[in-house]
Amino acid sequence: MLFSKLANLFIMPNEIGVSEIKVLQSPQDRIRHQIHKGTEQGLNAGAELTNLKEVHNAAYCPISLTQTPENLRELVAYQQKTLLKILESAGIQAYDPLTAPFSPDQNIDYSPEEIYNQDLTRIHMARFLVGINSNASIGFGVEWQAAVDLYKVPIILVPQGLRISRMQPQPSIILTFSNLETQADTFKDIFEICQTFQIGKGLQNNKPIILGIQGRDHYNLAEVIYTAYPEHRYEHDPQKPTLITQALNPEILL
Repeated sequence: MLFSKLANLFIMPNEIGVSEIKVLQSPQDRIRHQIHKGTEQGLNAGAELTNLKEVHNAAYCPISLTQTPENLRELVAYQQKTLLKILESAGIQAYDPLTAPFSPDQNIDYSPEEIYNQDLTRIHMARFLVGINSNASIGFGVEWQAAVDLYKVPIILVPQGLRISRMQPQPSIILTFSNLETQADTFKDIFEICQTFQIGKGLQNNKPIILGIQGRDHYNLAEVIYTAYPEHRYEHDPQKPTLITQALNPEILL
């Protein structure tokens, strides 16, 4: 299925944005940019983190933890586990903050500075940032923006009936799902397709794009995925609801 999908894609160059693409950062330039940013951010200390070498088949998987309401935590954790299984089936190594030693559910002793540096380092070390954006989270947004700034490949999944904030770091690939378990094969294919490209940074119609490179051909990677799976492309719809949560302790704001 994967290879037939790819074959169909690459006979339609005009539909997936092969033309009119300006290359801003080659894959080599992109890595140099990341090393420079890592040094600038003071993240090169420590034997394990030396040079912040990117793993091409690794993903950082952001998840809302601190402010997730209790009645949502089980669902959020379940969806995260399902996503991790899909990534594993596609050959992608996932870093999961939910089960990491630095998780607030596992250890509350680390300082905000330590958590920021640890998570930012893990984003540096992964090519992909893959997360389910189901409820508001400051941490999720910060990590998403960090991935964009580092020219990573952010792939954000949104429940089909949900409207998320219009403040979406770009360029990103934003997809919808109705049921991750029943659609697991589809998303496995998407993650496998993304791994067949080298990654750079580009510009198309004066908009930044994730540059997908196949040999001498350059593609808008988001458009490659949207063309192959139009039914999963997230479109902002002001008529869709946002997730409504209720504050149980508003007195702490006073």
